[in-house]
Amino acid sequence: MIVSFFPSYASVLRVKILSAHDRGSHAEVNVKVKKVLKLTKLKIHRGKRVLYPESWTNRGCTCPVLNPGTEYLVAGHEDIRSGRLIINMKSFVQAWKPDLGRRMAHILRAKC
Repeated sequence: MIVSFFPSYASVLRVKILSAHDRGSHAEVNVKVKKVLKLTKLKIHRGKRVLYPESWTNRGCTCPVLNPGTEYLVAGHEDIRSGRLIINMKSFVQAWKPDLGRRMAHILRAKC
């Protein structure tokens, strides 16, 4: 299954970015979860959710940059205590394209 391709990540999701907000002490990215590819302890379902990018500078810059209206494959971490999905420099973030979906399906058919 997809889990074996992302073993070090708590969650693997296909999301569409709805909006991003700088809250001063942290950033929040509102997303629509289109598909859950790896189940998490937080029991994420399809629908609206918030991702929390970690800041890597004093100014609050976050990486990766997530553009509103764009779909991404996001493999990240979770904070069980706060119930937050975390993305940072170690997260895997790739713009979603139809060929990425086909490659994932091909890998799953070959490995399962």
